[in-house]
Amino acid sequence: RLPQIGLFLGACVLAAFAASRAARSGGGLRRAWERVLLRLPVVGRISSRSAAARACRNLALLLESGTPVTRALETAAKTAGLSLLAADLENARQAVQAGGSLAAGLEGSHFFPPAARRMVAVGEGSGQLPGMLQQTAALFEMEVDALMQRLPPLVETGMLLVVGGNVAFVMLSLFLPIVALYKAVQK
Repeated sequence: RLPQIGLFLGACVLAAFAASRAARSGGGLRRAWERVLLRLPVVGRISSRSAAARACRNLALLLESGTPVTRALETAAKTAGLSLLAADLENARQAVQAGGSLAAGLEGSHFFPPAARRMVAVGEGSGQLPGMLQQTAALFEMEVDALMQRLPPLVETGMLLVVGGNVAFVMLSLFLPIVALYKAVQK
């Protein structure tokens, strides 16, 4: 039994090491890790919305300071935190550079829902893009706060399941040898 436990612990350490390397690397491993992270039920939405809020705040601050939109998008992409969001911002920068609008450039993004894209379009149309980006970031942050309030009960449920599974494992570990011994004695 000891070698099996050691093998399991070694596999866990190796998986944790691989996950941390994937998160730090810049290539396909990082994107794969982010895709897995973003697909998690609550944690994924918290990660995506907080990254989008950060990008909107950065973009708004850069635009308020007079930075051109393409340069601001380039800088926001570098500070996005998630490589998938950075790719979406880079696509938006290319669309703006080609003469399109920022809202149209964000059309395929999973980080900016339709309501956020409409807010960006209204900001572009009214000449108040930095202000609308600030409001979009505030909405994202409100959503993150609401999701964070849902997280503790989920963590408690998960912990309860893990502890219950461990108790069941210990109980089975105790009773299975007794049952096996009883069956052996019966024969």
